[in-house]
Amino acid sequence: MAAPLAGVSNFSPQTIAYGLAVLLLGGFVKGTVGFAVGLVVVAGLIQVFPAKEVTIILSVPFLLSNVIVLKEEGVPSRFLRQQVPFIGALFVGLVLGVILLSIISSQVLYLLLAAYIAMFLAISQDRLVAYAEKTGLSVGSGLFAGLLGGVIGVPGPPLVVHTYIQVAEENTEFVAGVSSLFLVAHLLRIGILASDRLLGVRGLIIGVLLTIPIWIGVVLGVRFRDYIPDRRFEQTIKVFLAIIGVRLLMNGLSL
Repeated sequence: MAAPLAGVSNFSPQTIAYGLAVLLLGGFVKGTVGFAVGLVVVAGLIQVFPAKEVTIILSVPFLLSNVIVLKEEGVPSRFLRQQVPFIGALFVGLVLGVILLSIISSQVLYLLLAAYIAMFLAISQDRLVAYAEKTGLSVGSGLFAGLLGGVIGVPGPPLVVHTYIQVAEENTEFVAGVSSLFLVAHLLRIGILASDRLLGVRGLIIGVLLTIPIWIGVVLGVRFRDYIPDRRFEQTIKVFLAIIGVRLLMNGLSL
């Protein structure tokens, strides 16, 4: 496997500025709504950086972004104790997903990411939440979230919906709950990647550096959460993700 983001110094200042802006936006979204940093950052960066390397290296800033949020909101210990079945299934899914990561092509990865974004946009609709309340979804959601996390580094939709059901619509509890599960997911994923030698010391260092603009965005998002109309903000993000999803689909189909 190529070194993570090898040759990044060869990119133009405009490309680097674009990457920093994507990281900042992803952090801002994370700080505001508690999730979607992976959707924004991964989908944005693989437009100009190698897809597989991006999905591996971003495990570090994604993990740290959750640490930053939980530092602001506090760790929901009681919530985490209730999530043992979900976390167990998440681990199994992550192992399977990382195995797939080592054999999947970049073109297929683009298509998976496009489908992932489309699924997120669909599953976030209120009319689908009722289906997620059926018995036994916790294990299934954990397994599916792990598969997504292992392959593309962002276990988003199942994890977000699962947390939403657990804590209803209380903003602070939701942000803390979803961030705590994301933290567990990324800790597990980094451990698996490191054990498979897919993420080394150089990758960890680059990941820490990429956390800086995400951290700035998270802090801004947390501070301005109470001042941004939720519906308008979510609609803006969905439009942004839909545009990126179409672009990813075109990349995957070589159009």
